[in-house]
Amino acid sequence: MATTARTVVPFVAAAVVSGIASFATEGMPRLSHDLQAQLTSYFINPQLLLPGVWYGLVLGALSWARGSRGMVGAVLALLMTWIGWQLAVQAGIAAFDRLTILTPSENVRLGLAGVSGGAVGALIAFVGVRVGTPMKQTFKAFLTTVAVGAAVGVLLPWSSTRQSAGWLLYAAWQPAVTAAIAWFAAGGNKPT
Repeated sequence: MATTARTVVPFVAAAVVSGIASFATEGMPRLSHDLQAQLTSYFINPQLLLPGVWYGLVLGALSWARGSRGMVGAVLALLMTWIGWQLAVQAGIAAFDRLTILTPSENVRLGLAGVSGGAVGALIAFVGVRVGTPMKQTFKAFLTTVAVGAAVGVLLPWSSTRQSAGWLLYAAWQPAVTAAIAWFAAGGNKPT
């Protein structure tokens, strides 16, 4: 158990740094209006290009360290994490828009959008790491990771209230999802 914790803690710490870097680089690099429109047409949020990269580096390192596919697994984890980040944003936006028919409350819609975006991001990040990383109890690891991503995604309303509050979601969601994935990748919760 102690060995598993020692394996998980460095990745969680890296995810905290990634969360802070994600917040600090939101909206970077500055792109032309035409390029932003082009990216948006492909469902890529031009304001959130770098957060997925920072987090992808953390999960790529996890896949490299714990996986069996070396550089290929690390690159796949990074790419899948970046794609997952973009799809999570799109899932959150879609949920927020569609929930207008159920409730006029913006906070409720933001909370549910955070849950859906958090679940989608965690799901795709998990798959990206799992492609190159063996895990015992893969289905349990999958369900745990998605549940953690959804649960922490509920922080979205508090992260949207002020300009500087977005760090709350980044610096909580990334470490929490990383902890779930790393725990199972390190052999945590082994069946007895």
